[in-house]
Amino acid sequence: MHALAISPDGRTLAGSLAGSLAEDLYVWDVPSGRRLDVRKDGHSGPLAFTPDGKQLVTARPLVLRELPSLRRVVTIDEEQTNRETAVFSPDGRTVAAGFTSYTSSEDTALLRPVP
Repeated sequence: MHALAISPDGRTLAGSLAGSLAEDLYVWDVPSGRRLDVRKDGHSGPLAFTPDGKQLVTARPLVLRELPSLRRVVTIDEEQTNRETAVFSPDGRTVAAGFTSYTSSEDTALLRPVP
């Protein structure tokens, strides 16, 4: 797994697998250990749950998904960068994603409102 995130209530685990062979997103029910869904659509990277635990964001690209189905709600930012982190504001209305630039000396952060 490239990244893991656990929902605020501790009942859902999300994981992304990124690499040359796959870009997959998985969701499990923690109490039962049962896999709820898997998406093999090329969207992965760092993950973050909304504060209410009802949605999940993937950072490559920045896509908001409904849980547990992983249905795409909205694409917040299409850019496919090497984002290394994603986090929601406490009210769930803003998502921030950060990445390291390998071509300059500056690190960059992206801040977007959640539609």
